[in-house]
Amino acid sequence: MSTVRSACLAALLVASNALPVAAQTPAADPNTPPAILNIYRETVKIGKNAAHEANEQAWAGMLAKAQWPTGWLGTTAVTGPNEAWYFTGYPSWDAFEKDTNAKEAAEALADTKKYSAQDGELLTGTSQIIARYRAGMSYKANVNLGTMRYFSINTVRVKPGHEGEFAERWRDIVAAHEKANMNEHWAVFSVSAGAPNGTFLFIFARKSLAEIDGNAALHTSDAYRDATGEAGRAKNLQMTRDAVEFDMTNHFAFSPKMSYLPKAMVDADPAFWTPPAPAPAPAVKKKP
Repeated sequence: MSTVRSACLAALLVASNALPVAAQTPAADPNTPPAILNIYRETVKIGKNAAHEANEQAWAGMLAKAQWPTGWLGTTAVTGPNEAWYFTGYPSWDAFEKDTNAKEAAEALADTKKYSAQDGELLTGTSQIIARYRAGMSYKANVNLGTMRYFSINTVRVKPGHEGEFAERWRDIVAAHEKANMNEHWAVFSVSAGAPNGTFLFIFARKSLAEIDGNAALHTSDAYRDATGEAGRAKNLQMTRDAVEFDMTNHFAFSPKMSYLPKAMVDADPAFWTPPAPAPAPAVKKKP
């Protein structure tokens, strides 16, 4: 994880007003999606997952010892490439910049370079995305992330010139969900930097992947069909054909060992979020 990545997650979920969250600059509601979401992605070498987890746990421990105000929510891929994603939320780009600069200068975080170098032996690549929260396209985004265990992230790339149409259709979809009082929640972020223009991230926080089993029945229920209407369904299909260029979903498991989170999130389930400290390396016996 780079110094920039380590600045990211705590406020996130969805670390914005409702969804994915970790530690961020102090906010009234830690479960509210942040205005700005930083996602740092690491691709882990095959066979290096355990070593990578140990290095990340030590890295998070460094920030905890320094009582750094910002942290991150660490996750590992359940599907897709062998990656780790770290989420941090900020109220603004200015807050992101100040946190990043402060980390670079902090003597208490001097070991950052050591952990970064060790990561270099365990990874094949990294990337970073910064995205903006889209409240109008989100639905019941405020959730208690401390009780969640997974993120399902739907990445959608919209064709140039169709972003307005796409956003408008999703506002109608949200309205239909509200009318039908659907038992769902998601936070939407549009990428500002680090990915092609027109990229949207739909982040669903889940207590269990078993929730996915009920998705089909939920969206074919009479209540939702009535709320959407035949015209609405036709518009949804037309929008998908005309506006969507790329659509992919992957799932990520929360990793307590690879996270550094705000107290409010940890207190939601201390048994899950407080992993044991890494075991000390065995002492090397000297020959007499």
